[in-house]
Amino acid sequence: MKCMAPYKCQSLFVEVQQLVNDQYKTVLVEMIACDSLTNTIFASGQNGEGVVFVGKGNFLSPQDWVMEDADLLGNKTMDVRFHFNSLTDVLVEGFDTSGNRLWGTRYIKRNPKDKNLGVQLVSVHDNMLENPYETLKQLNRLGFSYIETFVYADGTFYGMSPAVFKNMVALAGLRFEGSMTFYDLPTDEKWDEAILWWKKCIRDHKEAGVSYLSTSNHELKTVKSKHELQRYCDYYNAIGKLCAENGLQFVYHNHADALNVAQIDSLKKFIRKGGGFVGIHAASAAKKRNAWYDGLIGGVFTNHPKLQSAVLQVEDASFPAVMHLPPKWLWSDEWYNFDKFDDQKVHVVLKVDEKTYDYSAGYDRIPLKGMGENHPIAWCHHYDGGRIFSTDSRKIYACTVKSK
Repeated sequence: MKCMAPYKCQSLFVEVQQLVNDQYKTVLVEMIACDSLTNTIFASGQNGEGVVFVGKGNFLSPQDWVMEDADLLGNKTMDVRFHFNSLTDVLVEGFDTSGNRLWGTRYIKRNPKDKNLGVQLVSVHDNMLENPYETLKQLNRLGFSYIETFVYADGTFYGMSPAVFKNMVALAGLRFEGSMTFYDLPTDEKWDEAILWWKKCIRDHKEAGVSYLSTSNHELKTVKSKHELQRYCDYYNAIGKLCAENGLQFVYHNHADALNVAQIDSLKKFIRKGGGFVGIHAASAAKKRNAWYDGLIGGVFTNHPKLQSAVLQVEDASFPAVMHLPPKWLWSDEWYNFDKFDDQKVHVVLKVDEKTYDYSAGYDRIPLKGMGENHPIAWCHHYDGGRIFSTDSRKIYACTVKSK
């Protein structure tokens, strides 16, 4: 499908092609427009048989519209229903006058890949389990350049060997850049066993072609002393050393059970000595009911709607983390809402336009409240002697790091 959108995107010129004998053949051309006076959708086009048709319809919801098509003799031919999964992903279906489904197709806009964006496959986990190759192809079409997995187990990715999965990712037009892997802190007796596991893990990921490994650990909430914390530091330093020796980066990903009193004190000392801090995604939810940490981040996570696409707006194009981005661009994410956010105390560099997504669509069907026109996604500030950068997006950080 080829689309052009003149007149400030109030109309579309559409050409639909079908693959026939290894060649694409035009089967329909159409002009679709939304009338600003009546909010009615009007269409006029011609199919591959030369029959001209007109259509008229309206929006049933922000995501759905229905059209009633008729030929020039006034005979109703079909109803056409559109469902927008996002601004660039639409399901189109045709039904006869009795309501029987005649055909259906899904159109995913092929976005440019010049922004070098990555995606964590946890966002599409069910789809990957059902049909990994088709899911990867759709991610490529959406404009993603590379992926991060979290399913490494028994030397495989989604049940595939490292080489097979690497080839599948490449065939889909993507790069396999990173992987989140898990192996809890071992006892002294199990230390060598754990290190052997990591060595194999690193070999498998090298074969798969990744550039970094990340990990996380829910057991950190049990840490009660600096001695216990040091054991974790020694463990992750040993893993980081193994990764470095094999040309890989190593990253630790925290969760809401991180940062007890001793850890907060250590972080305070680091920041007060002029340290730098980058808070990503759930960092705003990692330590609730701690006024110093809330001030460090700049805002407190409250909730977020379902994963969906929205338009982002760059507020400061000179800031290094966003200077590679266009002024406005489309992205899919969990759009965090914040409490205790004061834009007079931080410098906002990226916002999301709430008019471009349904901020009320919560997971439990209880409508959520957005933040209005001032909905920050990334910001920076100086705090207690240190330099702070925070971003809501769990995916934007990847393109920022890769483009530095």
